[in-house]
Amino acid sequence: MARSSGLLAGLSIEPLDVRKGGLRYAMTGDGQFRFERGGIAGSTRAQFFIGSGAVGRSFLWQKDGFLFQLPMSWYRGHGWDWSPGYESSETLHLSRPIAPECLNCHGTGIQHRTGTQNGYEWPPVAQGGIGCERCHGPGRAHMASGSADQIVNPSKLTPRLRDSVCAQCHLTGVERVERVGRRAEEFRASDDFDRYFAVFVWDRPAADGLHTTSHYERLESSGCRKGAGEKLWCGSCHDSHEQPPAASAAAYYRERCMTCHNRSAHAQEKEECLACHMPRRGATDATRVSFTDHSIPRDATGKPPSGSRELRAFRGEASPRELGMAWARIANAQRNEEDFGKARGLLNQAYSNGMRDAAALTVLGFLEDRAGNTDRAVEFYEHTRRIGEPQAEALVNLGANYAERKRLKEAVEVWREAARRSPGLESAWVKLATAYLVLGQRDDAREAIRRCLEYHPDSEAIKEIQAALAQ
Repeated sequence: MARSSGLLAGLSIEPLDVRKGGLRYAMTGDGQFRFERGGIAGSTRAQFFIGSGAVGRSFLWQKDGFLFQLPMSWYRGHGWDWSPGYESSETLHLSRPIAPECLNCHGTGIQHRTGTQNGYEWPPVAQGGIGCERCHGPGRAHMASGSADQIVNPSKLTPRLRDSVCAQCHLTGVERVERVGRRAEEFRASDDFDRYFAVFVWDRPAADGLHTTSHYERLESSGCRKGAGEKLWCGSCHDSHEQPPAASAAAYYRERCMTCHNRSAHAQEKEECLACHMPRRGATDATRVSFTDHSIPRDATGKPPSGSRELRAFRGEASPRELGMAWARIANAQRNEEDFGKARGLLNQAYSNGMRDAAALTVLGFLEDRAGNTDRAVEFYEHTRRIGEPQAEALVNLGANYAERKRLKEAVEVWREAARRSPGLESAWVKLATAYLVLGQRDDAREAIRRCLEYHPDSEAIKEIQAALAQ
């Protein structure tokens, strides 16, 4: 965990030079990243990494303090392959934004710039990796006194608060939705995780539905947890201060299994437990990644049961707002019309009950927009601007609605704001360049094109605008 992120200085990088579907990517050992496609070529420099290297490592670049993931990541045992989020990309772009909630589980002291999607002071974290305070709370009083009473010991908390320390990064479920007024980076050891997030899982999860941060929920579903109850937790098997050497890991974990299974003849005759009862499985949400299955199946070789498509809150309760936002994300990822309908119904119910936060209004605006209720969508988007918390995608949609109403100068204003908040957003620059062209502001159109190409070097939409500008 202490090595899970940081600046590239001193980091050894395996050189990259691959071709994929007409794209060529290369990176030198010091982080110089080059790209090429169809005669378009350029370069940037990786400046930050995420991942300890135990499973893999991704690399980030920054422009004016805005942080983006590069298209290729390194995976242990496999080498270089697509970064998460780039797997289905057919165009050359370097624009996947790194949001605070993502960075928060890999670094300490996130220095996010308010009002942006992925803007940070530099460096973006006060400390690379996961520091002591993530699990033990603020340490100033402890450092001053040296007393163990002045710092949080997770093992001495109530089971719910103890488990929350691990859940903050190892429980994301199918979807994880921040509660109103909460931010992931504000969580502190001894807080209740459920006050910050509503986590949703399938009511009957498929046995093979392993994802990158499913450790906590899988353990909760295991026969071991059900039998041992709350005395079994992450710390029963893992020492966060020490990792066993690979050569002795099997014996190390078998010893922990035997604290409960010491009377089992089957367990006593086996030299190790993990291969059969905690196998590594490929993750469903990331390329080339596998993790230990913490559901501890009795028989890992049998045919896994099929899952359901009914969501439930994993811990605590969830309001129609949180459930609606979860369904909206699932619908958007899978383009499922039934799920879009569920999300819209739930969020309209929440709105009737007084929901007025920007995150939820943005989602509801999008759902109403795609349903053809543009007046209602505009109402929601404009509300997020009035309270000073508009999301960039909402501003792009609001501008599009203004443009359709012949309010092009107002559209330009909100598209500019969208680009300031999220400069890697292709749609904001494309719409700005198009609008400037219509308004006869050709220099402004050229500048919007230039900015877009920094993140989307071979944007087809931009090529069309360039052709129109050349006429």
